[in-house]
Amino acid sequence: MARRRIIRQLWARHRIASIGLLLALVLTAGFGTRMVVATLFWSDPSHWQEEPAGWMTIGFISKSWRIPPDVLIDALSTDARVTPRMRLEELATLLNISTDELLEDVAQILAEQERQQ
Repeated sequence: MARRRIIRQLWARHRIASIGLLLALVLTAGFGTRMVVATLFWSDPSHWQEEPAGWMTIGFISKSWRIPPDVLIDALSTDARVTPRMRLEELATLLNISTDELLEDVAQILAEQERQQ
């Protein structure tokens, strides 16, 4: 009973602060969940050095192969519109080549980077 009264008083006297606190808690829970999911995903060795596919983004491949995304982007294209969030299918369309050709290029770049390390 006392808790309800405290919550009612907080809501009546400090509505904006209460909304701010609730928003902060929701955002913290959301980002915390995202961090835990990403940590569990990338700690699984089966996600390391995955074979490139058209649905993958440049950023995903760079994380999977532990290569900086800028290195991969520079090797694939000089177009300033290319970002780490771009899927390989989209990049192939942008470069006017087939996805299979792009996947071969990516495989060569990854093999070359592997040899250099």
